[in-house]
Amino acid sequence: MRQFYRKLGRAARNVKNRILKTPGVAYIEHRIILAKAIIKSAATITVAFIIMILLITVAAYPKLVPSITVAFYQWNNIFLNFVTTTIKASETIANTISPIGAIANAIHNALLVAAPTFHITLKGAASALTSSIVALDSTEKYLITQNIAAWTIALATLLYSQYVKTRARARYRR
Repeated sequence: MRQFYRKLGRAARNVKNRILKTPGVAYIEHRIILAKAIIKSAATITVAFIIMILLITVAAYPKLVPSITVAFYQWNNIFLNFVTTTIKASETIANTISPIGAIANAIHNALLVAAPTFHITLKGAASALTSSIVALDSTEKYLITQNIAAWTIALATLLYSQYVKTRARARYRR
């Protein structure tokens, strides 16, 4: 049986190699490979651009995330009930299994103690940046956001292409 499958595999590889060696199929395969690379790079740049815009928007509007979260909870009672039920179920499980409950309670208390200090630290660190961005009008914010995102993506692309070139040269020298 093994010999049969080996012969069958060899025959299939030979047929595939003969088909791929024909000029028309080889040209189409080459174009598909190039298209895959173009699509992947365009998708990567688009996703990175969207992430940069979201990060800059959150920096410009620090109360955006909490206000959107509250509005979502007010708008969608089903999700609010799901979250409260999940919290109650996890508390019940933690109380039922005492070692897990003690660990979870200790983590919860530590987070409650650390939360105000963490909030003050982040607020102080970001106040200089956000206060200058918040004072701008909408057009200036849009231009700054667009330029930062575009320059970041362009520089990352250039750095990555240089990295790929140096790796290709190092591989070619070997």
